[in-house]
Amino acid sequence: MLVRKLLRKKWSPEQIVSHIRRYKLMQRRLSHETTYQYIWRDKANGGSLWQYLRQSSKQ
Repeated sequence: MLVRKLLRKKWSPEQIVSHIRRYKLMQRRLSHETTYQYIWRDKANGGSLWQYLRQSSKQ
């Protein structure tokens, strides 16, 4: 998934959403908040996407 790929490149959720909107890479409307929810849901399920967030105050 594109969001995962860009997170691993240390892009912020805001940058990811901006990029997706600018180049119309998804038909569905995406927000940075939705991206954060996806990251925290992944963490709750044992995933590691949260580790790619830039902020040191990771939830």
